[in-house]
Amino acid sequence: KEQILLNNKFFMKVIDDFLAYNEFEKIRDFILSSEFPWGFSEVVSDPNDDYDGTWNYKFCHVAFDLVQYSSTTKVLAPYIQHPTIDCKAIKRIIINSYPWTPEVMKHAPHTDYPFSHKAALLNLTTCDGYTFVENQQVKSVANRVILFDPSKLHYGTTTSSHKRRVIVNMNYF
Repeated sequence: KEQILLNNKFFMKVIDDFLAYNEFEKIRDFILSSEFPWGFSEVVSDPNDDYDGTWNYKFCHVAFDLVQYSSTTKVLAPYIQHPTIDCKAIKRIIINSYPWTPEVMKHAPHTDYPFSHKAALLNLTTCDGYTFVENQQVKSVANRVILFDPSKLHYGTTTSSHKRRVIVNMNYF
């Protein structure tokens, strides 16, 4: 499976069944367990947006941000070292859990960093939530990965079909 290149620029690619099932199951079960440590974030992407605070929040776990913050990176090794990702250096790995809402709510469009780099977004859950990037809506399907340049505007959503929507977002070079 090759990455899409156009004029030497990296564009979005969606890959289903990204990891071998046993590798995915190990990551998913570890992160979705009741023992996994989560922090609370008052807003999803932009503290200046005026979105309703009753749903514009997330639980997150920072595994890596310039340095390793947690041992979760060990469990994520099959994802980080996947040959399709071709990661040379990690900038950040953040795991986000978005809440159930009565209807799917869109978060504010944002960029992760103001410089071109790569992102691999791994969905741990299947639900009616989605990620919007490169003018496309990509449904949350467990073990689906989205590869894209997160310096371009993108956003995610809540879910109305399940208790939570959980993703692993890795920014890298």
